[in-house]
Amino acid sequence: MQINDPARQRRTAIITVAADGTITTQYTMGTLEELGLLKMDFLGLRNLTVIQNAQRLAEREIGKPLDLYAIDYNDPGVLG
Repeated sequence: MQINDPARQRRTAIITVAADGTITTQYTMGTLEELGLLKMDFLGLRNLTVIQNAQRLAEREIGKPLDLYAIDYNDPGVLG
């Protein structure tokens, strides 16, 4: 999975868009990083654990539940 802002996403070649909206590209991690993008393998259990722990730490810090699906990616502070 690659994570980027919508403007960069429009400039990245898309190989496949799955029924759930997941976008898959054929780029290597190094190539994507050179383009200023981030590639992550969310299928790895270790990565899922890291994300879950980060969410818990953020929730503890802000004192309320964090809904990852409600993040406003147009907020400059999110991608800044």
